[in-house]
Amino acid sequence: GSAAFAAGLEAIEALVQIARDLPVARLDLLATAAVRDAANGAAFCAAVEARCEQPVIVLSGDEEARLSALGVISAEPAAVGVVGDLGGGSLELIAIEGGRVLQQTSLPIGPLRLIERTGGRLKDAASEVDAALARVPWLAQHRGKEFYAVGGAWRSIARLYMSQHDYPL
Repeated sequence: GSAAFAAGLEAIEALVQIARDLPVARLDLLATAAVRDAANGAAFCAAVEARCEQPVIVLSGDEEARLSALGVISAEPAAVGVVGDLGGGSLELIAIEGGRVLQQTSLPIGPLRLIERTGGRLKDAASEVDAALARVPWLAQHRGKEFYAVGGAWRSIARLYMSQHDYPL
């Protein structure tokens, strides 16, 4: 709704100001699935551009996946396995090895999207996830390899787990 729109706009404006105060050598504003697929995504981008005087680049699912993989590769060049970038609207899966992207896909199964589509019914959401993963033919080739969890949704899940289990971090 309009409250989320305004809150998002304020948060981005604050982060842009922090980046400019540091200052950073280069600032890019990148939008992912949440903006890409939102009915008011274009209006949101226009509002961000007007307030921040900075263009917003809306990434395709493929580009979002590629950049996630490059982030993992830059931190761990010898990484072999599957990067799973889970945001609110999508899950990008990217097979990596030898500093290269081997295969990639973007699936519309982020937790916010699943809640919206299933009315919060966990069994229905699990079925949608299973069906989406079954449509990724290359995924089985990477069973047993490392899984690199990237993205805000994984962090939220980890924080919830740590809180429930008094994890000592």
